Formats: sequence, structure tokens, C-alpha cells
Amino acid sequence: MGNRHLYQTRGQLQTNFMALRFLLIWRTAPGTGGGVNPWDRFWASRASADDFYPQHERIEWAVRDAGTWDRRVAVEVGCGLGGSARFMLDLGMKPVLLDYSQASLDKCRERFPAGSGVALVRGDVFHLPFKDECVDLIFHQGLIEHFRGQEPRAILLENLRTLKSCGWLVVEVPQAFHWEGVLARPFIWTGTWFAGWQTYYTFPGLKRLAESLDIEKIRYFGMWMNPSFCYRALRWGLRRFFSLPLYPWSWGPTERLRRGLRRRFFYHPIAWWTGASVGFVGRKKRGGS
Repeated sequence: MGNRHLYQTRGQLQTNFMALRFLLIWRTAPGTGGGVNPWDRFWASRASADDFYPQHERIEWAVRDAGTWDRRVAVEVGCGLGGSARFMLDLGMKPVLLDYSQASLDKCRERFPAGSGVALVRGDVFHLPFKDECVDLIFHQGLIEHFRGQEPRAILLENLRTLKSCGWLVVEVPQAFHWEGVLARPFIWTGTWFAGWQTYYTFPGLKRLAESLDIEKIRYFGMWMNPSFCYRALRWGLRRFFSLPLYPWSWGPTERLRRGLRRRFFYHPIAWWTGASVGFVGRKKRGGS
């Protein structure tokens, strides 16, 4: 069953209900039972969003390339610290951040107080608290790999239920042939990984999943870590002795070159097979389910 129980709860709107009355319809899912949600523990341990690597650059590029978004409703499922809301606001969207973890939503509220234009929702990824075909864009990163068997596809089908005809779905997962996955697997197999179960996707495996959905105009993308995995590992290994900055010093022209290369190869097979993450963006077919 994976971590499905982590996303079963009664939907709870965390911001102005009237602003979203056109969007939301409440559903009740089974209770979670006892125990501590590991994601509550994880997000509560983050003292500041400034001490967490932003994850939204790849999603932002894929979304910007898909079209114009003024006044469109966009939902991030599994929002974490909510960093993606900034680019959604920049694009003129109506951002909705959804997570099961209350600690995650509390951190998001610190960054986006009431009146900021960002709606926060606590809910279940298998039973999203939204009406059919009411969302223009839905995306997630670092989500479906924590589920097993047919559960990832069930999550994506629920995403499509909420999408309007010709709405866009963006999905990103960790890529199998990367050093981070090699080092993480022993912890995953022994049940000591901080995030519980985690699947590392090959490009062919992700492609099969995407093509099983009722979507079109599919584009695949990949991305390397920024900063590099080596620097992140060094920073983590030395954390008990002293704190390294989130990013190492870099010369301006070198940083621009590295960013240019990431952008140049964003949709290239090289990134699909060597990047830390791989993903796809696709449009729901007209009249699709």
C-alpha cells in the first residue's frame, strides 16, 4: 500500500473559502489511524525555507513553455514549502497549494499569509477535494515515487479528473541512473530512508506511464542538480562540524553558462538518462477523462 495512508484525511481549506467556492467540493476519505506522519516531522524540522533547495525551476520552465496562464487556476499537489507559488503568481495564476502534511501548510502560510493570493488546502491525493474539470494546470514533483504498484497511475488519473479539457499536467520524478539514487537505495530497502518508500524511474518506465494516460502533446524533460550532488553530499556530511552555504561560490559567467546548458538540454535525451530528475508535460485531450 506504500504511503497511501499519509494522504487520507478530510479535506480542510486553509484560506478564504469564498475565493475558491467555484473550485472546491468536499469529500470525506477514511481516517489515517494513529502514528506520526513522517512528512510532518520532516517539514517541521525545516527551520527556514532558505535552508532548503528550491525544487520548482524545472516545473517553471515546463509550465512557461506550455502557454500563457493569466488568471488560470493552478494546483500543486504535495506542495512542501510552497516555493512554486512565487512563479505561479508571477505568471498571473491563481495558485492552490495542496498537501496532507499540516506542518507543510504551516510553513507555506508563513511564506504566504492571508491576502497573498495563495490558497492552501489539506487533502488526499487519491480523492482531491475539487470538482471535475475545474483546474487549468496541476503538477507535482517528488510525489508519485513514494507510492507502489498501480497507485502512481491512480494519482495521475485523479489529477486528470480535476483538469479541464485541454488543461495541462506536469509530473517530475527522480531518475534511476543517478548517484543520488544509488546511495539512497540501501536506506530505502532497509526502511531507514527519511521519505519511506521511493521509486527511481527510468525514462522508458516514465514514458510508458505517461502514454497510458489520456493526454497529448507530451514532452519529456530532465534536469541535473544545482548545486551538484557532490557539493550537497559534502555539505550534508560536514553539517555536524560547520555549516556550508546552501550554494558554493560561483563566478558569474560560469553560473550563466551552467544555467544555459541546463536550459539547452532540458528536453534532450541526455538529460532524460543522466539527470537527477525526469518528467513530462502533457495536455488533457479534448473530451478526455
